[in-house]
Amino acid sequence: MVELSVDVDDLKGKNPRKVLGGGHDGEGLSHHGEYMFNEHMNKSTTVAGEPAAEKDYGIQPPATTPDIWVRKLAVVASKGTVVLEVSSNDPGGKERTRQVYDRVKSSMQVPS
Repeated sequence: MVELSVDVDDLKGKNPRKVLGGGHDGEGLSHHGEYMFNEHMNKSTTVAGEPAAEKDYGIQPPATTPDIWVRKLAVVASKGTVVLEVSSNDPGGKERTRQVYDRVKSSMQVPS
């Protein structure tokens, strides 16, 4: 199973990297001690001709719980920054998360 969620962040301005770093990055989980946070990618890009940022990371919960794979995308839109998250904690979730993320990202359109 892959989970898809969308949020509109209208509080942090038009800097997509700042949006991903302010409460949308999952890094806070690593401060609880039992979680390990592994960042794989954090880069600026463009999507549908708009400024965007991508983040890809894994979260390793305590030993008996499967790893959580997360991919996030923040895209600047006229009324806020759209934050897309695709995640999974199923076996094979890392690859499936990437497939769903790539499909959604390639089909995004940002209204003017």
